[in-house]
Amino acid sequence: MSRPAMNPADLARQQLFAGLEGVLTELVREHEQLEALTREHRDAIKRLDQARLKKVITTTAESIQRIARLEERRCQLLKIQPVQPGGKIEGQPTVAEVAELMDDERRGRVMDLAARLRELLEAIRRRHAAIRRASETLSAHMQGLIHQVAAELSGTGTYARNGRIETATRPAVSGVDLRS
Repeated sequence: MSRPAMNPADLARQQLFAGLEGVLTELVREHEQLEALTREHRDAIKRLDQARLKKVITTTAESIQRIARLEERRCQLLKIQPVQPGGKIEGQPTVAEVAELMDDERRGRVMDLAARLRELLEAIRRRHAAIRRASETLSAHMQGLIHQVAAELSGTGTYARNGRIETATRPAVSGVDLRS
């Protein structure tokens, strides 16, 4: 027995719903990979592994570009007004508003994907904050080392008002009396 043909409005709604579910699935997958990359990024900083850090940064940039394209697609899909019996949704609908128009099974999947995506975004935000703090700490430590080396090598060994090592404007005269 064949299924009855869908009218164009129902077909368009189903295509919208399938497209939205597909984009959300891809967004979750990309954000899971991005979360793993944030762990690698932190580990590379912790181990001072420059080669790995460079690779992680490059891979992260590629992932962010893919996410941007998926977000663009998600926004385009949400601009499509699903034809519904009760009229149009005012403004650009949210995923939750569109999900309300879906059958129960698909609505559940879409809402689960949206919840998982929110969880991943929060985890990534927390990890990036930790990476930023670690990077700032490492940078401050390196600046301290540079100042210590400069102090040891400076002719005067004194600090200026700005807290930097004051370099001599003329070479410091020092000598050793070899006759005594």
